[in-house]
Amino acid sequence: MNAKKAGILFCAIVLSYTTIELLLTFTRLGGMMGVEGSLVVSELIMIVPCLIAFLACKEPFAEVFGVKKVHPVLIPLSIVLTWTVLPLITCCNAFTMYFVENEAAAIFDSLSELPLPLVALFSSVIAPVCEEWTFRGILYTGFRKNGSAFQAILLTAVLFGMFHMNLNQMVYAMVLGIFFAILREVTGSIVPSIICHMTVNGGSTIMMFLEADKVSEVAAESADVLNAESISMLLCMLIPIAALATALALGLLIKIAKTQKALPKLQNIVEGRVRDRGKVVNKAVILGMVVCIIFVMLPFILGVLGDVIPWNDWFPSEVTEYDV
Repeated sequence: MNAKKAGILFCAIVLSYTTIELLLTFTRLGGMMGVEGSLVVSELIMIVPCLIAFLACKEPFAEVFGVKKVHPVLIPLSIVLTWTVLPLITCCNAFTMYFVENEAAAIFDSLSELPLPLVALFSSVIAPVCEEWTFRGILYTGFRKNGSAFQAILLTAVLFGMFHMNLNQMVYAMVLGIFFAILREVTGSIVPSIICHMTVNGGSTIMMFLEADKVSEVAAESADVLNAESISMLLCMLIPIAALATALALGLLIKIAKTQKALPKLQNIVEGRVRDRGKVVNKAVILGMVVCIIFVMLPFILGVLGDVIPWNDWFPSEVTEYDV
């Protein structure tokens, strides 16, 4: 697996995702499949291309996907690291709400009707494993083979954010992607990043079911972008907390690097930015990113054209995702 193949893989995943998502949205397949079916398909879209790429490259599984044992102490350290990053993620989420609705709250609101065990299984276990195997696993391995750690970390974080296909989640997913990829580089394993990802999603799932009514209210309020003044007040309170927590997170990264005897790797992430440059961005990566951008803008485009083109005469009445 190299950067070129990783780029092709990312592009294939994006094209598969957008094609199926459009079919589910603008045909009756979405209603026939239901939420449960959509959850399964969303994970298969990533795993199937990754497995095909793995079989094609004929390299060891552990090397391609970054599956490696780590020191047991990294499990609690990874969980604590996640909680120290969350204030920064909350700030990023709040900032995007200047411009768009809280997409995460809307998604969790749609899932709240499903049984808790099912949502927990997909959101807190299956999704983190699939996404980490894809972005910090096979894609990171490919980009890292031809570029520096800095390049691989930044690119996989950007692609991870863009793959969420909405501006609200895109920004904070990029930030999470940076921390997850640093863990991958320092430890040589995706195990810590999977633990972090499970912690983030698991916490959100628990809060969703504990405060289901409040989540619904947030989703309803954010359908129209929240008042800029209230967001500004929230950010003023969060930024100092996020700054302190992020400093603690950096300290934990140093602790993790020392535990793995990999402190030079952490130092080389910044130093190698200039020294070890390589070509990691290719035409396939760019095409995948362009498709992501178009898909993110699609609801706005359809909304603008909605007064001109009679969408509701063309598509099933069940189609509501893009306000057509």
